[in-house]
Amino acid sequence: VVTPEGRTFSQQHFALHSGFVMGDSLSGSAHDLALDYIDTAEANIEHFLRGKTGRMAFRLENAKADFTAFWDRIGAEGDLDTALTAWDTSHNASR
Repeated sequence: VVTPEGRTFSQQHFALHSGFVMGDSLSGSAHDLALDYIDTAEANIEHFLRGKTGRMAFRLENAKADFTAFWDRIGAEGDLDTALTAWDTSHNASR
């Protein structure tokens, strides 16, 4: 997927992680770069999912409820309550 500025995702990824600025539109603040990165990632995901059946929204803010809906939707078997406890584990907790 090409960004509105004409960059491909891989070029943007390289630019953000290596500290290089590619093109005038990336000469903004770190916040602007992060927003651009998020927009591009979301566009790539949306492009990948376009036309796919069986897709669903999954919001981390509602992870347990959305995971339960996903579990039901795919007909998963096992211990749902135990699976839901995984959402209680904090990762990158130094923040």
